[in-house]
Amino acid sequence: KNIVSSDRIQELPDANAAETVARIPGVSIRREGGEGNKVIIRGLSPKYNKVMVDGTNLASTDPDNRSTDLSMISQYMLEGIEVTKAGTPDQEGDVLGGTVNFKLKKAPSGLHGNFVTQGMQKGLSPYTLWNGLQENNNDYNDYKLVGSLSNRFFGDRLGVLVSLDTEKRNRSSHSLQSSYQNTPADLDSINPLQLNSLVLSDNRRINNRFNTLFVVDYALPKMNISYSGLQSSINKDVVVYENQYGLSGDDQRNYNTGQTPNTISVSTQTMKLDRQILPNLKLDLGYSVSKSVNGDTSKIYQFRERYAYTGNVMNKSLFSIQDFTVNDTAGTWFDNYNYYERATTEKERSFNANLAYDFTLNSQLSGKLKMGLKLRNKSREFDYDFEYSTFTYVAVQDKRDSTYRHFEWLNGVSPGTIYPSYRPFMDKEYSDAGFLNGDYRLGPFADLDKMNQIFSFFRRNYTYDPYHENIMHHYHKTESMIYDYSGTEKYNASYVMTDLNIGSKLNLVTGVRFEENQTTYTSYHGMQTTLPHFNSMGSDTVFSYTRDNSYTLPSLFVK
Repeated sequence: KNIVSSDRIQELPDANAAETVARIPGVSIRREGGEGNKVIIRGLSPKYNKVMVDGTNLASTDPDNRSTDLSMISQYMLEGIEVTKAGTPDQEGDVLGGTVNFKLKKAPSGLHGNFVTQGMQKGLSPYTLWNGLQENNNDYNDYKLVGSLSNRFFGDRLGVLVSLDTEKRNRSSHSLQSSYQNTPADLDSINPLQLNSLVLSDNRRINNRFNTLFVVDYALPKMNISYSGLQSSINKDVVVYENQYGLSGDDQRNYNTGQTPNTISVSTQTMKLDRQILPNLKLDLGYSVSKSVNGDTSKIYQFRERYAYTGNVMNKSLFSIQDFTVNDTAGTWFDNYNYYERATTEKERSFNANLAYDFTLNSQLSGKLKMGLKLRNKSREFDYDFEYSTFTYVAVQDKRDSTYRHFEWLNGVSPGTIYPSYRPFMDKEYSDAGFLNGDYRLGPFADLDKMNQIFSFFRRNYTYDPYHENIMHHYHKTESMIYDYSGTEKYNASYVMTDLNIGSKLNLVTGVRFEENQTTYTSYHGMQTTLPHFNSMGSDTVFSYTRDNSYTLPSLFVK
């Protein structure tokens, strides 16, 4: 077990709790926008590790697995961090990598107040936001404010601590993604790699974090009762400007402009009782509630340029590909948009009890005998929706023409036009200055304010027609249903173990854990019809499945 103290946590101004955990040997982190958000222990993926707050499981925030995003949790609310890398019997059996336990602060003796302010300077070039406001990356718009107040009353028996943390952080980034093909990929031949695809992205990301902590504890000579409530959230406001180069013979280039905001919130409430029954016998009881909500949306508008290259670009290098682009905005048109919504909610209630007995048999044998149980109920829901529009679809000419008439800035487009020019949609204020140090050009891109107006106009007026080909804004009936699910888990566990010291150099930890887990999941299944976007018939059968598992998990550790 590795332990990081409060003083060590405060030594360096880490961005969040995940960055602090990464300082422990054997622990690394996964990053998003340059900022740590998930923990990797002993090289195992975050979904194989468990994150706890004062012994309470932090609910999963990922829609696809059990991993937890830690980017919203502030390190200023932590008294310490414990990282356990071994699956001892007092740990839950679904932990393969390790467990991170964040210990929350409690009120020290006396009245204490603390206020921390931070201002951060960014190093990216100035740019214009999608709403037209100028953002200067070289100023001090980033900030962090931390405030806490605590005191103890009634002869230091009752302690109360309140803490608040708010932060704004610019996590914008530039990215280049490419892929190569090796054809034919025979084992006895060496072939030159060919550039297969190139994607350039300007990601404008603003993270807004907010944390609150409330801790009350009452101390008696042989007993301590405590309550802690933690609320953490992060709002990621993300705007994406992206150029996609088709290099496999399709002779096209796509210009994507969109928004992919994400909001994550987690909360825990923990009540604990620690009772010293005898000088060497200790009992602890705990009841906890944990909840997470993850809301993720993606709205991408795509413009397409046909005949985008001056010649064959399949054998060109990554660094020279832009020397062969036509860059014809008059020959680029508004093609489509896609809109996704994903929402995940997970709730967990648990009760645990542990009894520990310290013993000393002689000068060479001492240790601890421990036993306990845990009861847990968990629920999880996932909802997915997909909407889209293909502006150039031949059957919706009347709706295209009404769009040209409705928006003044499109009045110059002639009725009957299927492929409207890029120019009236373009964001005249966008600049790619400083993109990847000036090594690549980027853009042009669409004005997000204009595109969102079109999205709202289509969604409001063109979502229904008796004949599917006359619909301009589609709500994909099958995809918006088939991925939805809900589930519950009922978990019961008990264990017995000993931590034995033999002499001064040998330690033996052994025991056994018994677990029973009942999982029930409900979702949809069926066969896709010929018009899955228009109806969900054949894919709307509700299916529920219950699985019961029981395990006996013996363990032995010698060091």
